[in-house]
Amino acid sequence: MEYLTVSSARIIQEQTIKAWVEAAQACSQALAENAMSSQQKALERIADANQKAFGILAGGPSSVQLQPMNPFASWFPAMPNKAAPAKSTSGRAK
Repeated sequence: MEYLTVSSARIIQEQTIKAWVEAAQACSQALAENAMSSQQKALERIADANQKAFGILAGGPSSVQLQPMNPFASWFPAMPNKAAPAKSTSGRAK
């Protein structure tokens, strides 16, 4: 009876370990396939975007290309000059 119990416990343990290993392998394979599919779709989108960009550039001058670009500084609000010392707002002399 003892041999049967130990043997059954060993079989259960082996089958449990085998099931965990197979599940981990299946998950790893599914994740790898999903990653490859996502990467392929991203590369296809990049290729499409590049084709559209080259098509626009090859189309010749357009109204968008002929307009001057605003200076970079105009994109941001005016910032205080940090090199100048701050003026005191209180009426007392220092």
